[in-house]
Amino acid sequence: RRHVMNDLEPYVCVFEDCNDAHRLFRDRAAWLSHMQETHTKQWTCIAAGHKLCVFETEKGFEDHIRIAHATGFKESQLHWYKKRSQGPAASTFSVCPLCGYEPAEEKINTLINSKGSDNKQKYERSKIISEDIVKHLAGHLQAISLKALPWQENL
Repeated sequence: RRHVMNDLEPYVCVFEDCNDAHRLFRDRAAWLSHMQETHTKQWTCIAAGHKLCVFETEKGFEDHIRIAHATGFKESQLHWYKKRSQGPAASTFSVCPLCGYEPAEEKINTLINSKGSDNKQKYERSKIISEDIVKHLAGHLQAISLKALPWQENL
């Protein structure tokens, strides 16, 4: 089955605004990496003087730096701060973009507990939900790829 999936390259980016929408991905890791690095960015301020701040938009981060750290930086440094503070968001999806699936509360709790008590702090709820939805979405894409094969027409 894995060999067939690799040959089919079943994974495609599901973000509407993707500039690389026709690119096919052979494996789930490359597909997920593309979506996280291209479409789910966040900016994190770890400056001393306040708690960690996470921003979902570049503008939000810029505004924070300009207001909260007005005396500690020069405008010419903003590009460097943005680049240094940018990374993929912890969560890629909160619902399945194809069918609207969301894991039930009971499943979320099971997933959190399966990470082990040592890791409960490490795994944020939204990340665990997103990981489950990614797995679910991958199943959709694999099923679509298999259904697209011409084998049934040739029988």
